[in-house]
Amino acid sequence: MENQDNHLILELVKVLVICGVFAATVFFAFRKYMESKIQLLNLKRQDSYSKEATPMKLLAYERLTLFCERISIPNLVMRLGRKNMRSEELLNAMMIAINHEYEHNLTQQIYVSENLWKIITLAKNETLQLISEMAEKANPNQDYKLTGNQLIAYRSKWPKNPLDTARSAIRNEARLLVP
Repeated sequence: MENQDNHLILELVKVLVICGVFAATVFFAFRKYMESKIQLLNLKRQDSYSKEATPMKLLAYERLTLFCERISIPNLVMRLGRKNMRSEELLNAMMIAINHEYEHNLTQQIYVSENLWKIITLAKNETLQLISEMAEKANPNQDYKLTGNQLIAYRSKWPKNPLDTARSAIRNEARLLVP
C-alpha cells in the first residue's frame, strides 16, 4: 500500500509539474501577447499624434519664417516709416514692433525644437541690439529715411545676419519633418 501511495504521489507530482509548466507557458505567452498589443496601441496613438502634429509644426515653421521677415530692418523701415517721422520715433517704433511680433509668436515654441527657439530668440535680440546701437549713434531728430538707410548699411557690415541664420534653421528643421 505504501508503494501504491508513493506511486500515486509521484503521479500527482508529475501532473502538477506538467500543469505548472503549462500554466507558466500560457502565462508568459499571454503576457507577451498583451505587451505586443500595448506596443501596437502605442504606435497607433503615436502615429495619430504625428498626423495631427505635423500640420501644426508646419504652420509654426511658416509663422516663424514670417516673423523673421516682419522684423527684418528693411521691412520694418518700410512698414513703420511715416512722412515727417524723426529717427527717434522710427527706432522706438521698430523696437516695439519687434517685441510685439515676438510676443505674438511665443506659442510657436511648443511646436519647434528648443534649439530652434533659441536661434529665433537670439535673432530677435540681435536685431534689437542693432537698433539700440543705432539709437545711440543717430541724431534723434534726423529724417527716418536717413536712419533707415544707416541701419541697413550698419547691418550689412555684420558678418552674419541673425535673421538669415534663423530662416536657415527653420528650413533645416522643417526638412526633417517633411522630406
